Amino acid sequence: MTQPSKPPGDGQSAPWILMTMRALPRHRLAGLAVLVTAGLAWLTACDDAVHHAPSTKMLIGVSNAGGTPSLEVRFCSGQRTQFIVLHDDTTPTALPTAARTQGDFSDDLWHITNQSDNRSSYTVQFGTVPAGWRDDRSGPIALSPDTEYSLRAHGGPMPSVRVTFTGSEVTALTDGQILTVGEDNVSETVMSSADFEAEAKRRC
Repeated sequence: MTQPSKPPGDGQSAPWILMTMRALPRHRLAGLAVLVTAGLAWLTACDDAVHHAPSTKMLIGVSNAGGTPSLEVRFCSGQRTQFIVLHDDTTPTALPTAARTQGDFSDDLWHITNQSDNRSSYTVQFGTVPAGWRDDRSGPIALSPDTEYSLRAHGGPMPSVRVTFTGSEVTALTDGQILTVGEDNVSETVMSSADFEAEAKRRC
């Protein structure tokens, strides 16, 4: 059987592919069609898995049980938080990177660094310093109703997770409700504590 020439380098590869396919026996073309179909199905399944898989193996949220705003953190087993930051988003961060490296966190409302806490699941009240954490900036925090805040938990080696909210959104939470982020780690949503725990387990 005469072999088709190699594909030219002038952008004419598509006609060459057609020539190659025409030169193949019919039973080989049928086999090729099966392989192409299977490959497309596999790629579609992979794409679906990527877009529906959790983007990170941690989940954070804000609760207000008993009128006490608190951070809810759920990591997969073996992971832990590196540091936690609460920031008033209406106030631009003016500190240069060098100042933060040297331990100046005056732009933050709350900043604590994990030193020896290996828990993967915990609740911590805003402004407090749990055992095993370093106090970078803490103290009582009064949330203003219309002010937007961002709360970030950094967990190595995974990227940080951020949830934004206003003071009024937090005070509107009832016992058993948690304000958290969706699977895209961008959109906010309110769910029951049971659903929050289930979502945290699903991400692992």
